[in-house]
Amino acid sequence: MCLLFILKLSDIWIADETVIDIWGTHYWFWDIVDSETRFLIASHLSKTRTETDATKLFTMAKLRSKFRPKVIITDKLGQYNKAFNYVFYLNVAEDNIDHLKSEGFESEINSNLIERFHSTVKQRTKVMRDLKEKKSARIVMDGYMTHYNFFKEHEGGITPAQAGGIGEGIANWGDLIGLALDILKQTPKIRTEWEKGFKVE
Repeated sequence: MCLLFILKLSDIWIADETVIDIWGTHYWFWDIVDSETRFLIASHLSKTRTETDATKLFTMAKLRSKFRPKVIITDKLGQYNKAFNYVFYLNVAEDNIDHLKSEGFESEINSNLIERFHSTVKQRTKVMRDLKEKKSARIVMDGYMTHYNFFKEHEGGITPAQAGGIGEGIANWGDLIGLALDILKQTPKIRTEWEKGFKVE
């Protein structure tokens, strides 16, 4: 979404993947979240757990935000290594971004935030068991992720979007769509970048 180009994110992003069940089929849900605002930057569904899937996640996050973190934390899945290097270090090292691997729940370097988020996601996907197509599931998931970012309040009674400085005045879906359209009209460059990010999906 174009709004991410004006969102203020923190220096640490956390990426992870978890398996969910849709109509008896296992899918991998990949996502990357900002550690401070809890804003879900990017996500996608896949039937595989490959380097290509990890690359897609990092690419989506990179295209959707003008900010770059100092650290990206993942689990120890090997596919993240090459994907990270391909997306952020193929041509030139970008702002010295470090790739750290979670050492477990008790460690200072952990993915606890996103693990808790996955528990919520799995509860939500229970309602998708009657959706027979991945496309339908993706639509439902996109709607839930937007709800999570812009309408679900967390600690302090604010949403992830508000924590990132863009959620004020957004009380419903109409407000959100109106704001997004205004930004697209006013900033051609953002529109171009947003369209690039949309094509990734």
